[in-house]
Amino acid sequence: MLDRAAHRGELSPDADRELLVDALGALVFWRLIALNAPVTEAHLDRIADAVVVLAQGTR
Repeated sequence: MLDRAAHRGELSPDADRELLVDALGALVFWRLIALNAPVTEAHLDRIADAVVVLAQGTR
């Protein structure tokens, strides 16, 4: 998925993909465990959008 996003130009080619996967998992885990809140499809879309925006940033 992340490789395809990089190929389409939606993700910086030098983005740390392992860290992005960790961030996605951590955000879902936080919502489920720490907040005891449901994770909806809409919420997953928002998380994915936010992580992609962060991955596009420059250093």
